This record gives sequence, C-alpha cells and structure tokens, in this order.
Amino acid sequence: MPSITSKMFLTVQAIVWFSLALMTWLSWLWFSDNTPGWDKMLTYSGLGFAASTGLALLFKRTEDWSVRWQMGLAIVATLAAALGWRAAYNLIEYHVFEFDNPNYEYWGLFHYGRTSATQLLVWSGAFWSHYYYTSYSKQKLQAAKANAQAQAAKLKLLQNQVNPHFLFNALSGVDTLLLKNDVASAREMISKLSDYMRQTLEREPAPAVTLGTEIERVESYLDIEKIRAGERLRDEWDLPETLPDVELPNGILQPLVENAVKHGAINSRSGGFVKIQVTEEPASLVVRIENDMRHDPAPGFGIGLTNTRERLETFYAGQASLSAAADGGVFIVVMRVPKTHGVISDGD
Repeated sequence: MPSITSKMFLTVQAIVWFSLALMTWLSWLWFSDNTPGWDKMLTYSGLGFAASTGLALLFKRTEDWSVRWQMGLAIVATLAAALGWRAAYNLIEYHVFEFDNPNYEYWGLFHYGRTSATQLLVWSGAFWSHYYYTSYSKQKLQAAKANAQAQAAKLKLLQNQVNPHFLFNALSGVDTLLLKNDVASAREMISKLSDYMRQTLEREPAPAVTLGTEIERVESYLDIEKIRAGERLRDEWDLPETLPDVELPNGILQPLVENAVKHGAINSRSGGFVKIQVTEEPASLVVRIENDMRHDPAPGFGIGLTNTRERLETFYAGQASLSAAADGGVFIVVMRVPKTHGVISDGD
C-alpha cells in the first residue's frame, strides 16, 4: 500500500478533496441561489480529507488479510467514518457557522449522511482498486524477474557442468582411478556424472522445483566430488524422515553446497566436511549448510552467496533470508524460506 505520510499520497488527497469542494460549490452556484461560502465547502472537504486519511491508516494494517476480510472491514469502517464525518460537519455547521437548517433537528446529527457515505465509499473503492492493481502489477513483475533469474540460474548450472574446468576435474578423476586400476570406482564416477548431467540437462528450466528435487541434485553433485576427493570430503545429512512439500527456486541449493566444498575440503590436504541440515519451523523451512574452514573468510558475501540472496529476495518478495557467519572454525550458511510458494510456482 502507499505510504500514508508520503508527499504523493497527501498531494493526491489534497487534490481529490479540493476538487470535491470545487464541484460542490459549482453545483450549488448552478442549481441554487443560496450558494454556501467557501468556508463551509473547505470545512466539509477538510473533514473528508481527515476521515479518508484515517481509513487509509486503518486499511494499511490489513495488508496481510484475505480479500474477504479486507472488503468487510472496508465497508463497515467506511460507513462508520462517513457518519462521523457528517456528524462532525453538522455540529460545526449548526454551532460555529450558526446555519439554521431545519433538517438538523429532524434528522439529528446525521442528516445528509447518505451523501457522505456515498462519497466516502467511492473514495474507498478507488483506494482498494489502486491497491489491488498495483499489487497485481508488482506480483507480475516479480514473477517475470524470478523466472528470468531461474532461467539464468539454469544456464549457470549447465555451464558449471559442461564447462571445461568441471569436465576436466571429473574426467581427470576417472583417469586417475583407471591408472590405479580401480575400474569399479571409475565406472561409479562415470555413472554418477551421467546421472548428474541427466538431472540438469534433460529437464526444462522450471522456475521452481520441490525440495526433494533440490536434495537429489545436491546428492548427485556430492557423490561426484566424493569420488574425486576420496576420503578428504565427508558429507553429513540431517533430514526429516519425510521431506516437507515445499517448492524452492530452481538450483538454489547447489551454489551454497559448492561454496562449502570449494572453501572447505577441496582446498585442504587433510580434507573436511560438509553438513546439510533441513528443519521445519511453524511457518518456515530452514536449510543449514556447514563446512570447516582452513582460514578466516573474507568479510561480506561472495558472488555466489550474493546471487543466491538476490534470487531469494525476488522469488519470495522479501520474505526469505540468507545469512552467513563463522563460528569456531566452522562456516555456517542458513537459508530460511516460507513454506508457502513464492511469487511463482512450478506450474506457472
């Protein structure tokens, strides 16, 4: 919703309610010989300005509500505000302007209340129409951006698998195993490499995939790295018995695991570990990735972590987080995402 204290909102409000005063004055001038003064017109519109601004403040607190509850509150609150607006003006008109209106005694404080209610309902309708239109447009823009990022991430995954550096390492590992006459391990590595390539190359680049699919991809990647690194790379998994039915941005986990392998076991002669833990919170899914460090990490996020955080920001519209910190020789990355889908789903 728009910021209630922004210059744009207040300017539009002033234009709307001054326009109402002007149109009311012109209609009286055209159809009646007893035209009210500008003091009354501006007082009436000023009270309308205050009533509608109060409604906007109330409506802003309902951004997370369902449409049904938003509309229910909007109607009730608008009618109540309209009656309050009319009562306040009638009191001022009768006691301050000393306008002898016989309707005041007959209808009480709320004469012409239907007029005020109609005007404020029109304002509320315009407010909510603008809100829903801008929300829809923003969601479409976020979906398009997230889809583009998913496509780029998919291409990045393909590049990581097909580029000469990756193939050199994998094939070099196969060659080393063959030189050692370890045919069984060489065949296993070729099989793992084939499975991994099939997972990434045969699928269309969907914007979102299930948590299970992401886990399978990471497992295949680690299988290859473990054969290549041997006992220097140890992986630990802490997963729930049943994986939550949650969708994640396509390819979101592998860069985090690659970062852990690259800066942990692969760069150390003595090796190291990578631990992947998945836990559930009432409204969130938490993925925690740990690796031991051989040196102090550089301050801030690297390129891989920065790109991952930006993808999460776009996909979940700011409701996900990615943090990284060192703790006692262990580098820890924590990704927290809502269990609900992001701005897009696998079927979009």
